[in-house]
Amino acid sequence: SKRVSAWKSDSHDIWRNEGIWDLDENNQPRLLRPKHFALNKLGKTVNFMNDFMVPFFEKFTEGIRSVHSDAIIFCEPYIDPNKPVHGNAPTSMKGKRLAWAPHYYDALTLLLKKARPWVALDIGTEGIAVGVAAAQNAITENLAHVKHTSTTLGGNPGVPTLVGEIGIPIDLDRDANGMGYAYKTNDFSAQIRTLDRTMKGLEANLLSFTLWNYAAGNSNERGDLWNDEDLSLWSRDQQNGKTYRDDLNAGGRALAAAVRPYPMKTSGVPLKLSFDALSNERAFYYEFSSSSENDPKVAPTLIFIPRFQYPHGININVSDGSYEYDEVNQYISYVHDSGLNTHIVLISHKKQGH
Repeated sequence: SKRVSAWKSDSHDIWRNEGIWDLDENNQPRLLRPKHFALNKLGKTVNFMNDFMVPFFEKFTEGIRSVHSDAIIFCEPYIDPNKPVHGNAPTSMKGKRLAWAPHYYDALTLLLKKARPWVALDIGTEGIAVGVAAAQNAITENLAHVKHTSTTLGGNPGVPTLVGEIGIPIDLDRDANGMGYAYKTNDFSAQIRTLDRTMKGLEANLLSFTLWNYAAGNSNERGDLWNDEDLSLWSRDQQNGKTYRDDLNAGGRALAAAVRPYPMKTSGVPLKLSFDALSNERAFYYEFSSSSENDPKVAPTLIFIPRFQYPHGININVSDGSYEYDEVNQYISYVHDSGLNTHIVLISHKKQGH
């Protein structure tokens, strides 16, 4: 068959222009530098992070900072198909106002697209964790590893970690035609359980994250319209004839796990966070520390309390201090006792009629 070049013309071929290959006297392609991608300029084996990613990070940072000197630069590592999780951030990159932004997915769920709450990949042992509790612990420990990979970036003591991408496939347990089970039954309980264990792992590690994803063009048949992925927390096919004017949550998928209470602002240092999305109580626990010096101007800690999870109201217990509950705007403003070090906020769902 006729060979068709991917380049508009020979002059556009970047690899030929670099002298990596050319045509021989018989007009056949010939590789001139077979180790071009394996060796760096010094002839040593390539370290992709230090030889390629760090120079890119530094040039990118320089360019952005030339017009926005205070910008925080989020450095996202490349994916190594030979390793189940990212390695440590590079030690060679120094600087301030940096953040480490690796991706993380529950690999077995993402690749197999099957809801299996009793199994998970354990990157610590590079084996399989079996059992519901063991699988949850593996996810939590995996995310702990991801969090601590940032300690080598920017010099001691490292930089903050934001998980740049995390989520689950919504098209779990597909049939022979590639249609997810929930799309035929409207039963998203498997997605809720699967996403919840990922969210629990994030909370246990006090990790910041960006949840993947919202795809405006998503459909049950075509997913996110890219790479056979279907991770969108919203789809027009789940609107069931409603619009956001009828129901703000219309089209939502697995929202029972995705919509969670969380501290928006903390007047101190977060210590522990958990939320039980699968219980009727919807128990929320938040613990943080502060200076014990008496301060008459303690800033409030603000906690988001989604009406979606607590439609009948909430029970609130605090270890000290005082609070105000703004039900309309869905948050608690909590002012702790400045004479104490540790503070706890407990939230649960009020039973209907109480």
